[in-house]
Amino acid sequence: MKKLAIALLLVVMGTMVACSGGGGNNGGPGPQPISVSITPNGSTSVGVTLTQQFTASVTGTSNTAVDWTVAGSGCSGAACGTISTSGLYTAPASIPNPHSVTVTATSVADTSKSANVTVNIVGITVAVAPSSATVALTLTQQFSAQVNPPSSVTWSVSGSGCSGNACGTVNSSGLYTAPSSLPTPATVTVTATSTAQPTSSGKATITLVASQNSRLSGQFAFRFSGFDSTGPVYIAGTFTADGASPTGNITNGVEDINRSSGVTTQVPFTGTYTIGNDSRGQMTITANSVTSTYDLAIGSGTEVIFTELDTTGVRGGGIMDKASPSSFSNSQIAGPYVMSLFGTDNAGKRVGAAARFVTDGAGNITSGSYDVNDAGSPQSNLSLTGTYMVNTTNGRTTLNLTIQNLGTVNYTFYIVTQKELFMVSTDPASANTPRVVGIGSAQSQNNTYTNAILNGTGIFNLTGLQSAGSVVAIGEITGNGTAGTLTGMFDENDAGSISPAGQALSGTYAVSSTGRGTMSLTGTNPPASSLVIYAFAQGAAYLLDMSSANALSGSMQQQSPGASGFFTPSSLQGSWFYGTITPSDSNANAFSGVLNIDGISSFSGTEDESTPTMNSPMLTVTGTYTVASDGRGTASLTAPSAEQQVFYIVDTSKFLSINVDAGNNDAALISTAR
Repeated sequence: MKKLAIALLLVVMGTMVACSGGGGNNGGPGPQPISVSITPNGSTSVGVTLTQQFTASVTGTSNTAVDWTVAGSGCSGAACGTISTSGLYTAPASIPNPHSVTVTATSVADTSKSANVTVNIVGITVAVAPSSATVALTLTQQFSAQVNPPSSVTWSVSGSGCSGNACGTVNSSGLYTAPSSLPTPATVTVTATSTAQPTSSGKATITLVASQNSRLSGQFAFRFSGFDSTGPVYIAGTFTADGASPTGNITNGVEDINRSSGVTTQVPFTGTYTIGNDSRGQMTITANSVTSTYDLAIGSGTEVIFTELDTTGVRGGGIMDKASPSSFSNSQIAGPYVMSLFGTDNAGKRVGAAARFVTDGAGNITSGSYDVNDAGSPQSNLSLTGTYMVNTTNGRTTLNLTIQNLGTVNYTFYIVTQKELFMVSTDPASANTPRVVGIGSAQSQNNTYTNAILNGTGIFNLTGLQSAGSVVAIGEITGNGTAGTLTGMFDENDAGSISPAGQALSGTYAVSSTGRGTMSLTGTNPPASSLVIYAFAQGAAYLLDMSSANALSGSMQQQSPGASGFFTPSSLQGSWFYGTITPSDSNANAFSGVLNIDGISSFSGTEDESTPTMNSPMLTVTGTYTVASDGRGTASLTAPSAEQQVFYIVDTSKFLSINVDAGNNDAALISTAR
């Protein structure tokens, strides 16, 4: 039995050896071919003197070592850059011609096997945001450097009338601190210089002022829209601020008011104001024995967003800006203007209007066109003529238009500059004369008005009203110029119903030689299917919905990412002011405030807010944000309450946002600027 078992064991072992393929051609797998790959692959851009780490992967052999080399058709040796044994590429100090080089990883085990990657050597660009700022003595202003490709910078400050600390100081993170006394002239320049390419730098201009109150000094024009217990309240006016400290004085105030209770024109007022170190302030004015209080948020320039916070029963907000008295004459208001207006009719329904009128510099309106949507009843391209008269003392201007089908319509506008007008209607609301407020802009004559005027990407906003609440939409439109087709995306809060994030849209548009045009939007539930557009500069136009009872109105501005060509979280780093300036719903919260954005993911600030039930000054604002390269972003507020917002960046000095919480029926458009 033992012999039989041993024999069987030998047979089994022989079978196993045969099955294992020991010796001979048995069809089993042979040696794998050697291959090499590089990460990152394809092509990449590296700024002069900067580095890029490459990693090589070798398969098919246990010897995974590679030799690294770099070569270019327009360079040799170090002029192409260098690469270490570990794959760290360092770009040269100057750009070769052509600017591309090839990095190669070659297998040590088989030198016939290699992989290549193209490296584009590019110059470094630097931009500073904000590009200008107004700073009071001893106070600070945060600047940020936008560097492409990303790399470090050094900061410096200089001035033609100062040197050293007399110009102020700036630290390594871009925080500028103003000096204790004013240099002459009172302007300095902050510069961010690339450490990798010292010939590349970005600059910002700082205007120094003696005190915070002096930031509000001179003549200002303003417009306001809001509501009282009976309906809308629309105001435009002007005043003079003396910049005195600690309390500034308001003199020479005059305003025109159109509200449900009637129209009052040329109402005089006086008042006082103070501006705090955080760029927030408060203004109190008295007109017709009524005292009103407004909380202010002040930008780095001359623009101010304000919100009414008092017990008068009026809620709302607006914008004021420094006026240019040199524009206060009929002759200065000459040429074509376009205007965008919104408000209500005599039944309290939403109205939007847009127009173009041509002034002759002598007080005559020679021609124009007018479009209006009265709660879904549009009238299109109505002809007009009229007159205007400028008060050379304060810039108050009466505008009388005779409009086809509507008769005579009266407005007052206050001149900010020759290019910008703040407008309010001065007719009691009737079937043909809605109660409206808005803005007028001089139409640039440096442009030819064709489809090419909207070539490129613009950021748009639309606001309106429906029975359940407010309608607000923001997004981007990219026009292709000659062909008159467009693509884009949008976000909308339609009385608490939220559109899908970044919903796609497309369509067509056509612009005439006057700048008036039409736009059709398609896609899934676009904000409006048919709009009238009035263009007034490259990429800039006023928009009016002619297709729905929501009577949406708004504007479009050319988007500009700056030197980098794209947006990042750092595009928003620094100080901002913001608020609601075009509320369409009486239940919407009105607010203004200031923000500091860290350029990474978070923000904080202070807000003054008016709700239908209370006034809440000095609310703490905190939250986080994200930014996509196309400028669309999201914000999650944690204070003063949890809230979700979507925003679109116009440029590094402005962005627009809306609330996108489902069930928020009374959202408003929020404008944020430097």
